[in-house]
Amino acid sequence: MAALRVLLGYVPGIGLVDEAGGLRVLASPVTLEREGITVTVEQALLDSERTVIIYQADGIPPDAYPRAEDAPSCYLSPQLRLSDDSVLQIVRGQGGGWASGYESRLVYPPVPRELSEAIFFIPCLNDTSPGVAPENWEMALRFVPAPPDMTIVPVFEVSASPEATVGSDEGEEMGLHLERVIELEDSYILVGTFRQGGKLPGSMVMGISVWPEITDADGRTLPLKTPSDLDLATEEMGVFPWSYQIPKGFTAPITMTLEAVDVEFPAEATFQFDTGADPEVGQEWALNQEFDIADHMVRLVSAMRMENGYEFRFESDPSVSMVSVRDSEYEPISGSGGGYLGEFTVGFEYSPPVPTGLLTYQIAGLIARYPGPWTLTWEPPEGGEPVATLAVPQTCLTLELWSQLAENPAPQPMGLRGKLIAYGRIQDDGQPLSPANAGIFVVDLEDGSRQVLGPGTWPSLSPDGARAAYSGTDGLHVVDLDSGENRLLPGTTDFDYNPRWSPDGLQLAFVRIDDLNLYLVKADGSSMQRVTEGPEYELLIGWLPEGQTLAYVFPGPEGLQLQFMDIMTGTRRDGFVIDAKGANVAISPNGEKIAFVERVSGGMDYGLYISQLEGSDRRLIAQLGHWGLSDPRWSPDGTWLIVGITNTDLPASGAVTALIDLATCEVDPLEGIEGYVQDWSR
Repeated sequence: MAALRVLLGYVPGIGLVDEAGGLRVLASPVTLEREGITVTVEQALLDSERTVIIYQADGIPPDAYPRAEDAPSCYLSPQLRLSDDSVLQIVRGQGGGWASGYESRLVYPPVPRELSEAIFFIPCLNDTSPGVAPENWEMALRFVPAPPDMTIVPVFEVSASPEATVGSDEGEEMGLHLERVIELEDSYILVGTFRQGGKLPGSMVMGISVWPEITDADGRTLPLKTPSDLDLATEEMGVFPWSYQIPKGFTAPITMTLEAVDVEFPAEATFQFDTGADPEVGQEWALNQEFDIADHMVRLVSAMRMENGYEFRFESDPSVSMVSVRDSEYEPISGSGGGYLGEFTVGFEYSPPVPTGLLTYQIAGLIARYPGPWTLTWEPPEGGEPVATLAVPQTCLTLELWSQLAENPAPQPMGLRGKLIAYGRIQDDGQPLSPANAGIFVVDLEDGSRQVLGPGTWPSLSPDGARAAYSGTDGLHVVDLDSGENRLLPGTTDFDYNPRWSPDGLQLAFVRIDDLNLYLVKADGSSMQRVTEGPEYELLIGWLPEGQTLAYVFPGPEGLQLQFMDIMTGTRRDGFVIDAKGANVAISPNGEKIAFVERVSGGMDYGLYISQLEGSDRRLIAQLGHWGLSDPRWSPDGTWLIVGITNTDLPASGAVTALIDLATCEVDPLEGIEGYVQDWSR
């Protein structure tokens, strides 16, 4: 590998910087508090090409956000108002948020060298309702030369040839190109492009379909993640920048493999259907028309009249993700689409009156996965600092093992006891799992019997397995599983969800979306009380076995903060932070251990872990690449753990359930459950 240092540097959190003209930074962080909301400009870095501002807002109350999806909310971007009366607008930005706040990294044009002060003006806080939260924030910023000891990591320009493994001279230029490498203390950031080259004339590569795999010389797959502080946009057609961060400690060389890209193929096809003179909303027409587009078979299944237009449903082979449909006779005011590989919809909305009669549409293009693979290899230069060999965690469940189990399923383990309650399919209508065919059911593990409770979500079982609780469209329900008696708990509403039974079976804790707080109610519906209050959005996990402490998480800047509350005294204590967005967490029956899904260290994929309740002795139990893991649940005796698995390559397939023996690491698919297991009781 040839390497050449260029004038660019890298500052973690800020991104690429041009040192040639000198760098300036924020003199000190600036904080402003109004009505309990705190905004802090944490960092700024200025070079000759750009100005980067990082700021955070926290303490935003739930009622500052709109309730309805179509309600207005803040979309205005902060400005930099300079002392010469000029105003800089955002060039690009990104960030992330949590229930009570957010953090943003914003890029502006460069501030002239002779100006050292600016006003950071925030017209309104992200996504808040107009006039509810404080608006028109003004924060005075002062910029000073960067200190001499500021950490600036050199960026190396490299030349590495892609090894195109699609065997055609015509496709020789199509593939992965490594262009820059950034060496950090414990990792490398690889920066490059995928180039279409002269391949597929008339078509256009739209992007990378799947995450690449990076392996070392020993065949180990390295965890990878995408840095959020590199601005890699390009206007060059057929060129797609990428950047991946990998940990050190591998055996060189490494190989990056990309299996597929998304390509838009041109098409020239038309279809017609006759709506009649006066179609009704919800009316459906079976069309069943087939088209051969770029060697892909696409079937137009049906059309449906919507409130202000029409929606078309398509099926295809599993590599197709969308078709481009046009109406050249009438002009729609908007379009819509969505779905999965092999099954998707396209819709149009019109200004009144909606066209009727014989309608003609054109299929102008098709987007499908175009297979590679494409590879490139890279080896770090000699002379780097020695790094400990990358540890390979020993997991019970991997994607390779799960694929083997799916091909050769084993009988369900002997001796399983208790009941499972799940949200899943309760109607066998031949359609993918959806709210229209899903609901709540209970499975007896001893005899395999199944008891359907009906529509609902967020179910749980009482500790003795005799009753179920769930969230309905009218409030929380409690069901006696023997008699079938179903009671709506008075005082609960459709804003209440995730009821969890107390260890003695006398109370339910639940979340109320209306104010984003936790509540308690007795199982007969009496003595309802709110137990949390504040801007945090508490996501309930359950109870500790002593029956006096609630466990929950709430989103924060670093992830999900685990917290425990004594319901008698209101005392709270913090646990550890889980690096995840969804609250897929469960506490063992004895209260000593915790199972949770979080991001695997150094990568973007998620794994299932167990640890002591305070976070020590962490052990990776399951990791299936980019496939989804959700809803870990303990067996009543704490010896088994179940987890939901979603094939994200085929998300319409729904979730399947894995059963893991924690003592032996034995893994078995739990057959006969099409849905998401939410509780396991005696």
